[in-house]
Amino acid sequence: MAIILGIILAVVFGAANAYLGLRVGMTVSASIPAAVISMGVIRVIMRRKSILENNMVQTIGSAGLSAL
Repeated sequence: MAIILGIILAVVFGAANAYLGLRVGMTVSASIPAAVISMGVIRVIMRRKSILENNMVQTIGSAGLSAL
């Protein structure tokens, strides 16, 4: 589930970053928002308390953003 959530965050933040880059001319790093969203989703919705899953989601989200 962490891999799927990471891919979803990478696509969403990648699209938002590409839009901001083309529209405004400035891009932002989405590593911290990906970490906060993953903590919220994993702890509140999935009822898990795994720091390793949070780390996986943040890593996939930030790596997917730099690949776009």
